Amino acid sequence: MMEVLVKFLLTGSLIQVEALKGSCVFIPCTFDINQQLKNYLTDSAKRMWFKDGRSTAVFDSSRPNNGLLKGEIFGTATEKNCTTRFDNVDQSHDGSYYFRLEANGVLKYNYKEPTHSQIQITVLGEFLEGRSVTLSCSSDANPAVNYTWYRDTERPLNPVQTGSNLTINNTGPTHSGRYYCTAENKHGTQNSSVLLDVQYAPKNTSVRINPAGLVLEGRSVTLICSSDANPAVNYTWYRDTERPLNPVQTGPNLTINNTGPTHSGRYYCTAENKHGTQNTSVLLDVQSFTSSSVMEGDPVTLSCSTDANPAELNYTWYTETGSQFELLQTGHNHTYIVTNPTYGARYGCKAQNQHGQCNATIQLDVQCEYKDKPQINLI
Repeated sequence: MMEVLVKFLLTGSLIQVEALKGSCVFIPCTFDINQQLKNYLTDSAKRMWFKDGRSTAVFDSSRPNNGLLKGEIFGTATEKNCTTRFDNVDQSHDGSYYFRLEANGVLKYNYKEPTHSQIQITVLGEFLEGRSVTLSCSSDANPAVNYTWYRDTERPLNPVQTGSNLTINNTGPTHSGRYYCTAENKHGTQNSSVLLDVQYAPKNTSVRINPAGLVLEGRSVTLICSSDANPAVNYTWYRDTERPLNPVQTGPNLTINNTGPTHSGRYYCTAENKHGTQNTSVLLDVQSFTSSSVMEGDPVTLSCSTDANPAELNYTWYTETGSQFELLQTGHNHTYIVTNPTYGARYGCKAQNQHGQCNATIQLDVQCEYKDKPQINLI
């Protein structure tokens, strides 16, 4: 058995017909026509079949025995009858067919589903933020199709706009995404899509210090730079101690191990892509500490001072235990009685005004006095 697959889209129906090689195939068919064209429809109208998108008819009712397919078409055009018999079919006739009507040189009508839908993007230059972009959808169909636009960000998909063109003014990052165009007429529907990628220069570039809080001598610290950009940026680090500024490192993170006073200073991060550059900076203040010994029970007064303009400063005292900081009090001095023998207790002072802040720490070695002499017993 030779299978001939013949596809027709007639009044919205898709028909598949099979036939044996060398036999005839009978295709039941009717058609409709727009009201404004009915005056041109006469019994002498040509009823034709086209195959696989070819420009030449494979069957013409005015010459039923001269085409690629030979046979008979039944009824009349005014009866809107396109029922056809094809004779002696073989494998070369396998394919997709559509019906066409012609009359009086004016009426030319194809009956087929929308095909070759595609989206074209019209834009001056690249898809840069702030510019306008037009998405154009086109489809080959008769009757003409209705176009509807959708976005993949909508769940469920809701229409964004109708019409063959979708124009977006003053594009921004939120406009990036996949856009779908649906071409539809009474015979069928076809979809196409395009990915819109709106690009822009770096913005909102920032640096943070990890871990947050005081940076104490001997510890590790990581400076982390981030930026919003499309395409992604390249990061470069600089220090204000370099003249001229030379790159310290590339990449979003800058890690400093075993920090010391020489690491203090301002660090700059540059975020760059092909559309632009943005810089930001952070001041790293590595705190060194001094050590002092006191006796248990002694009163201790810690005093904090610094040069500043304006001279009105707010002082805050705190202690450090491991990575935890405990607020003690505010004011220029901190006085207390040493009660516990400890080693390595660190006290910090933060001086702050409207222009910034600085910190200093001191390590106290609290010692105790034994009141009873140790005794050694001989056993």
